[in-house]
Parts: sequence; C-alpha cells; structure tokens
Amino acid sequence: MEEDRHYHSIFWPIMLIGVGLLWLASEMGVLAIPPINLPMLFNLWPLLLVMTGLHMLVGNRMHWLRALLDVFSVVLVFGLVLAGPQLGYGKDPSIKTHEISEDIRGASSAVLSVSAGDQVLTLKPLEAGDSRLLAGALKDFQPVDISIEGERERFISINGQPFNFTLWMGMPPEETSRWDLQFNPAIPFDIELTLNGGSSDINLQQAVLKALKIESGSGSTVLRLPPPTANYLLELNSGSGKMDIYLPKDAPVHLELLDKGSGKLIRPDNFMTMKMQHSQQGEWQTPNFREGEPHILIQIINMSSGDIIFH
Repeated sequence: MEEDRHYHSIFWPIMLIGVGLLWLASEMGVLAIPPINLPMLFNLWPLLLVMTGLHMLVGNRMHWLRALLDVFSVVLVFGLVLAGPQLGYGKDPSIKTHEISEDIRGASSAVLSVSAGDQVLTLKPLEAGDSRLLAGALKDFQPVDISIEGERERFISINGQPFNFTLWMGMPPEETSRWDLQFNPAIPFDIELTLNGGSSDINLQQAVLKALKIESGSGSTVLRLPPPTANYLLELNSGSGKMDIYLPKDAPVHLELLDKGSGKLIRPDNFMTMKMQHSQQGEWQTPNFREGEPHILIQIINMSSGDIIFH
C-alpha cells in the first residue's frame, strides 16, 4: 500500500531523456529526423490534458495501470515524432513561392493593402514601360491570401498568416520568409501596410502616391517617400521597431504628432515648430510649406517605443 501511495509517473523522465537523445542525434547527423518533428511536440500538448485526466481517474490505487498509461503515451508521442511524415502529419516546413503578375488591363488607379507577419518585405517600382500593375514573389512557409478585384480601380489585398511558433521552431536556419513586391510607377496608388516583426524596405520614390497608411510592429522599417504631384497624406502608427523615413528633397512637409510614447522623434533641422502643446503632441513644417500647393501631410497617430527618424 505504501508503494502504491508513492508511485511516481515515468512519463516526464522518459520524455525528457528521449527528446534530448533524439535532438542530439539529429544535430549530430546520426539520425535523420526532419526538423519539424521535434518542435512538433509543442502540438501534442493536449496529450498532457488527457494524461492528467486519466491519472486522476486511476488515482493511486492501480500503479500498474498508471505505468501502462505512461508507457503508452511515450510510445505514442515518439511514434508521431518519428513516423509522422510517413503518415502525412508533421511534414518538413518548406518555402513556397507565390507569384504575382497582375496586368494593367486598363487600370487607372490601384489600392494596395499588404498585411505581413514576420516576413522580410520589400516594395519598389517596376521598370518604366512595364505592362504589369503589380508583380512579386512571396516566399513563405505558410499560405498567403491574395485577392485582386476591380477593373479601372484595382483593389489588391495580400495577407499573411499569424505567427506560428511551432512552424518557426522547425524552420531550417538558412531559410527566411521574404516578400518582394514591385508596383507600376505610372499608376496612382493608395497603399496600406501592416508590418509586424519582419524588417521592411519600402521604396516609393518613383510612385504616384494618393495616400499611405503604415502600422508597424517590432521590425525595422526604411521608407522612402516620393515628391508630391498632388497633396498626399501619410498616416503612421509605429510600434517598437525603428523607422527611418527619407523625405524628398525640398518637398513641402507638414508633420503632426498626436500621441507620443517613449521613442524618439528626430526631425530635420529645417522643420519649424508651429505648435507644441506638451511633450506628447506637436506640429512642425518646412519653411516652404504653403496651403493649396502640392505638399506632404504626415500624421503620427500613435508612436510607441520605437524611434522615428526623418532624413
């Protein structure tokens, strides 16, 4: 009876030893285990709930049954880890390339909405005279939702998937999710970008920009703005990542800060202070700013801990 009362589960000792040995063998090349299978253990957490429930039902009376359940659970876990790919579960993560090649086909303007996760994102112009409205190669471990609608005004939506910890754990170290997009600089664009953990290089210097809205996260962002052919608005909601914004030379600019966090806002030396309510809000503009002339209006709606540096 005393032995029954003090039975200890062998599930965790065997699990920890087994995972360590498998991981070591995989790293040393002794055992060819696809990288996703070891992190796949994170997907098996419901098994812990089942084991806990069964142990509560059995209690301390039948230690032989508890031992049997422990052994069965260990065999099940390692069976899925080792044989999962052959059964169609837990296959290797691999980069898939999603191609975009949208012809102009009479489009006179476009609305581009991009929601990226932890991908490296680049956005730059196509060569002059290119017949495509938008082109790109989206290399990703996960599916990418691409929607294109409209004729004269084209609506293009590109959405990545939420961050997947288990998938991320199984990625080969040399592989990186990367989205490379190119737009037609002859077509006016309204652009909305949602950026999260990946770094971004947004080159709009040749764009005909109607409006630009950016919501950034923890990744760093480099943004190059075009000279205004007509008034356009840039709305920013910045996160913890650093943002470098390159203004076009001699462009009339009005900058408005509505809510500042702990990050630094570094403005060019020629910006004049127009209004300074307190350290969290203010307005500045270039000496050549005039109402009615083509200009750039920048509104920082919410600035978090990341620095915003204007060049």
